[in-house]
Amino acid sequence: MSTRLARMVSAVFAAMVAATVLSVAAPAQAATPTCNASGTVTAADGYTHINIPMYYVASTNTRNYTCLLSVGNSSNAVYTLERTLKEQYGYNITVNTAFTTETKNALLDLQAELCCGLDVDGVYGPQTRDALCWVQVGGGGCMFRVW
Repeated sequence: MSTRLARMVSAVFAAMVAATVLSVAAPAQAATPTCNASGTVTAADGYTHINIPMYYVASTNTRNYTCLLSVGNSSNAVYTLERTLKEQYGYNITVNTAFTTETKNALLDLQAELCCGLDVDGVYGPQTRDALCWVQVGGGGCMFRVW
């Protein structure tokens, strides 16, 4: 009888642990920070510099170029994205620091037109980052970044 009871208690405990793990597991996107700044990186050619959105922590001087932007965000990262949408892709949008529905609609349209099976969700993230041709520092066109 005690072996049977021990098995039942073990099974109930395992089910409780599994339910707890499943209920607190967050989507992968939740681990990706919101872009809050722009940073200069070297383009795919190895010498041209481009500005792209990033997540920046001043206290540790940490830069993370894998970040997200969506409606409601406001930062220099949004400005950089909007500038690229306007200057490189011809979208007639306001270039400021506010990610509005206007920015989202331009991004939705561009995501639908670009290659590589991008998620067409109006959210800037790693897939969109990799597909965009970014404004070169100092002007003169755009360049891609290979991660």
